[in-house]
Amino acid sequence: MSQTTHLTFVQTALGLEPLLSAELRGLLPEVTPPSLSEGGVLVRLSIRDLWTTCLASRLAEGVRVRLKAFVARDFATLEQELGRLPISAYFARGALAEVRVVSHRSKLWHSGAVTERVEGVLQSRFSVGSGAAEEGAAVVFVRLTGDTTQISIDAGGHRLHRRGYRTRVAEASVRETLAAAVAMQVLGSAVGSAVGSAEGKGAPPRVIWDPFCGAGTLGIEALQMARGRLAGENRQFSFQNWPTHDEAAFHAHRELLLGQAPLRALAPELEVILSDRDSVALESAEVNAGQAGVQDGCRFEIGDLLRVAANVPQGAAIICNPPYGKRLAQGDALDALVHLLERRPDLRPCALLLGGTARRDLSPNFAATVRTKNGGTPVSIRVLGPGQKP
Repeated sequence: MSQTTHLTFVQTALGLEPLLSAELRGLLPEVTPPSLSEGGVLVRLSIRDLWTTCLASRLAEGVRVRLKAFVARDFATLEQELGRLPISAYFARGALAEVRVVSHRSKLWHSGAVTERVEGVLQSRFSVGSGAAEEGAAVVFVRLTGDTTQISIDAGGHRLHRRGYRTRVAEASVRETLAAAVAMQVLGSAVGSAVGSAEGKGAPPRVIWDPFCGAGTLGIEALQMARGRLAGENRQFSFQNWPTHDEAAFHAHRELLLGQAPLRALAPELEVILSDRDSVALESAEVNAGQAGVQDGCRFEIGDLLRVAANVPQGAAIICNPPYGKRLAQGDALDALVHLLERRPDLRPCALLLGGTARRDLSPNFAATVRTKNGGTPVSIRVLGPGQKP
């Protein structure tokens, strides 16, 4: 197979870039370490490395292959230089592409006009039609910064964070990639790098409890990570439609990944307790866990925090997205959790995803390890480590 490498931008949520970089270093130890960029990392990947990234990264929101940048101060040059790029390596004749344009301080400031020119070249020069990503079209990203134009080709596919198991959602459900970031704070990375706030030290917990589980996303991500499951094992990727793609080699690579050291089961005996006082939410969590193939590792309990806590064993870790913002009207769940942590110093580490005023109400002992957004709301992951008081 060709040893050609691709300059690749792996996208993640703002604030998760260091976690993504650490995850990729664990997944791809032979690759030159990624360089941090706003909203992701830049890394040069072989085709097999690209496959591994799309299949195994739990933090990647998108994967884009960058083509050679060029200078274009007018539309004629834009069209000429675009026609020289190796577009046919990524799109078969008759394929569809969705063009997305961002322009900053460029003479070609009108994104609609740029889109029209790019679509015209794709059609006339490469016989690639226009379509929407939701309809199966891959995305061509066009970024104009000053006089420089950067074309990138979507390699992962639409909404890469979707694992395919979450058929039920609950109020304030957390995106799978953000849920994975929370789980990493107590479990560490399933790919062997010290990503978690536990500083990569010690054995992973035997039990993790989410007392406000909602649709169960945090616990499901923790279980899949602990068992060495592939984040993208149940989805198709854009690169599978590239004319150069070798499906047999890709299938063999996917099977091989599960047996390699970076993805060995980190904690195959992990038990996750998913509890919520909302029976509908708990039912959603049970359905999603079944879809994800980890229901056998879950214990589902209906009830409020204090009632369920009596059944949580010593030394369990906690991950949760407690009510904040408008959800605070449901009650003083966060206060109850802090009081429980005072009485149960064994329940460590504890990783909370918080937004609104709740981020400022906690003791400084809850270290802010990550700051990002959830559904547009600023949030932070706050971690209380072993031996710390709340």
